Amino acid sequence: MGHLLAKVGLWERRRDKRISMRGWACRTCRGPEEQWVGIGDISQTGIYLITDDCWPLGASIQIILQGRSLPSRDFQPSVRLSARCVRLGEDGAGLAFTHQYGDRVAWSSLMTKAAALPGPNDAVRLFCATRALAFLHRVSPAGKGQILDFFPWALSFDRIDNAIAIALKAEELLASRNGTAKTKTNLYPAAVLHILKEGSKAHEELMQQCWAGLLITCSRARPEDNGGPDFVALLSALEQVQIRILAAAWSSATKAGWEPGFIFPKSFLCSAEEIRIITGKKDLIEIERYLNNLYQLGLLERTGKVNLIGQIERANLTPTALGLRFFARCIGQGRVPDTFSPA
Repeated sequence: MGHLLAKVGLWERRRDKRISMRGWACRTCRGPEEQWVGIGDISQTGIYLITDDCWPLGASIQIILQGRSLPSRDFQPSVRLSARCVRLGEDGAGLAFTHQYGDRVAWSSLMTKAAALPGPNDAVRLFCATRALAFLHRVSPAGKGQILDFFPWALSFDRIDNAIAIALKAEELLASRNGTAKTKTNLYPAAVLHILKEGSKAHEELMQQCWAGLLITCSRARPEDNGGPDFVALLSALEQVQIRILAAAWSSATKAGWEPGFIFPKSFLCSAEEIRIITGKKDLIEIERYLNNLYQLGLLERTGKVNLIGQIERANLTPTALGLRFFARCIGQGRVPDTFSPA
């Protein structure tokens, strides 16, 4: 495994060998504000940043490493790492990573496994993969071995990157819901792997965000014990245009509220121009197909037309009970109350 870490320059932990990343930059955050700073070098255990900021020794810094975008994606992969300032140099500061998932030995072990994953190896991808594996091990401790076997054997390298992105988004979403990235859960391994396998087909950031929401809300029970809707199959059947439609339906519903049994005070209708803006599509016939598909899947009420041969004049964005429950999972909210009154 050593030669794999050597490919990205992160071999030989005892000497803490560093590789140059001159020309790369990262975002740093100490408090509410972010700023871009240059990277000098990086190792398994720390990073040297080129900056004029004189951080006090021991100061906690959040670092966001960002990779280069790929043609198949509409976003750049990134990973957030916690660090503290341990030394000041002539042109910057040296930071040591503070690991949230155990000691340095455990982190280095996961990094070795991440380096063995198929696909291109650069420092950003390696840290993304290590962080994702650490998160999955924490939220599904019973599935550690299965998760490590799953990535190299079940997925192609581009789908591995998509699964990594979903796991990192799930970690951020879970932290935002619970106020900390260290929140413990006990996700059932088979459900986690099923969601990652299906979700890894998605290249768009919006779709990956939905898979992340599904990961943290739909995996707490054995699949065979779940007698409810198959949310994984529903999300697999949708395109991101339909997610935008469901987001608009969710927004309308939560602003209006509902009575027991998901009874809304009115139907949520929008004009042809409004639905064009929501979907980003101009063709009303194409939009109608998306709306009909959502109706057939049981997620939206039906959109009618004045006459059979004409185009839709208004779109019905009234969600069904299933539509509300499904979208709540996609945004990581979990269960939806039977009755809801907006604040």
